[in-house]
Amino acid sequence: MQTNAGIAPEKIPLIYLMGGASTLVTAQIIGWFADGFGKAHVFKTVATLAMLPMVVVTVSAGLPFPAILVITSLFFVCVSGRMIPAMAMLSAVATPRLRGTFMTLNSAVLSAGMGLGAFVGGLLISRDTQGMLQGYWLCALVAVGFNALAMVMAHRVGKTL
Repeated sequence: MQTNAGIAPEKIPLIYLMGGASTLVTAQIIGWFADGFGKAHVFKTVATLAMLPMVVVTVSAGLPFPAILVITSLFFVCVSGRMIPAMAMLSAVATPRLRGTFMTLNSAVLSAGMGLGAFVGGLLISRDTQGMLQGYWLCALVAVGFNALAMVMAHRVGKTL
């Protein structure tokens, strides 16, 4: 955000404050929707909504700071909001006797996925001679692709619940 969008370093905490506050307010609402409308349906809806800020965050150069605050707050809300119905679906998949083991395995897979994401991001992103990030938008496309894959998987899991 600092390099490509030109955000001053002292404004970065405001991005996290707004994103965190927005997430705190919307997390319970997303949980209510998941309980009322179905976990798979809400996951697919929030995951679809997440695709827009995923892409826009990577190409936000030149946008005014208030617009960046809205985009990054949506990013925080949607990306973390996917986890609410996802975790509810995952906990319903495993039998109660094996739930602890299953959730431990899930945690390991999430950690491996984060490591793989950082590795792939490192391969895709570089800096040009002016220090601007190059290939950042490719990370958004990879994220959108994996998001779509997760939606397909959630649809299949949702049918079995």
